[in-house]
Amino acid sequence: MIPVTVLHPPLMSIKLVNATAWDDLNGPKPEISALTLFQRDIAENMVLDLIAEATGPNADSANSDVTLISLLSLLSFEIVNGDEVGYLRHKRNIHRLIDMRGGVDTIDVNLKICLLVIYQHEPVIKGFADSVPPSLDFITENETLIMSQPTDFKLMTFERGQAQFWDGKIGLSTIRLLSDFFQLVMLSIQYQQLSNLHPTQNEDMQRRLQIRIQWHFLRDNLIALNSIPVHIETDPPIDQILLYAISLFVSPSFAVDQAAIEEYITKLQSLLQKSNVLHLYHGPLPGALIWCLIIGARKSDETSSRQSGDPLTSVSSTRKWFFMQLIRITCPAALDDPVDVSRNIDMIVAGMDGVDCLARESYRSGMITG
Repeated sequence: MIPVTVLHPPLMSIKLVNATAWDDLNGPKPEISALTLFQRDIAENMVLDLIAEATGPNADSANSDVTLISLLSLLSFEIVNGDEVGYLRHKRNIHRLIDMRGGVDTIDVNLKICLLVIYQHEPVIKGFADSVPPSLDFITENETLIMSQPTDFKLMTFERGQAQFWDGKIGLSTIRLLSDFFQLVMLSIQYQQLSNLHPTQNEDMQRRLQIRIQWHFLRDNLIALNSIPVHIETDPPIDQILLYAISLFVSPSFAVDQAAIEEYITKLQSLLQKSNVLHLYHGPLPGALIWCLIIGARKSDETSSRQSGDPLTSVSSTRKWFFMQLIRITCPAALDDPVDVSRNIDMIVAGMDGVDCLARESYRSGMITG
């Protein structure tokens, strides 16, 4: 018996839209073409008829499921395309269908995971779809904020990467970079949490000073390392990919040297393209790859927004490329490792939000002047 999703014209039309968008963004002139957008409009009109059927008196769960899948596909396209109006429209229709079904717990678990993962991508771009920063849980131990940390770099590898990771396929230099990367993210999160909770208490001010010293020390060392010409012996060049991603991560949104940031974005994208993102995903560091893609998406968005002055009309092809890779990686990954992927996304987004707070202040307690 042929599955209904194969014989479903609206869904197949939307799949074609995403496939052509992928080809567009990986082509010689990376931009979503007018033809792809025209196909999107046709597919969306077909889905409107689907919604009417799925919400009608003769609706059944199978019809509702395929409608949800179609809307999810449109949702993923619009977050890549950066069309906030279209994204919110599809999101409202999804909520309408789910409410009619009796809530999110009534839908297929894979559908639920994909939906929640796409929603988690909203705060990658600040302010997109009225998103809010992720809230990470801390525990209090002797009045010190502590986040439970994954062991054996599980955050970077997930379960399936653990064996490859420790079988010697990842060098010592890569392990060091991953450790420093993780510390930079954690310090950024902890600093912002402390600043929000007790901004004027002396004890917390001392803790923030200690975090600033550690963060700036790590940042300066890694930036210096990235400026040293190195011979890349690994294939793919994981260390260099990580260094460019880290250099972008520690660059605040108000950074003055935009030329350097644009250079890092270009080099990060180029290395990922040459290395084949899907091949990297099937390697030992899928979690680290997700961090690199999220950083590339946000930083390319910040750069294009500063250049145009209008974040609503300045969605660059580079941001679309990073987001397309990100969606294609995280949605399938979440079906295998939903908790790991969810935590991975939340941590890097929260870390990026904390960088601006940290970067405004020097090693000393006062603000940077000038």
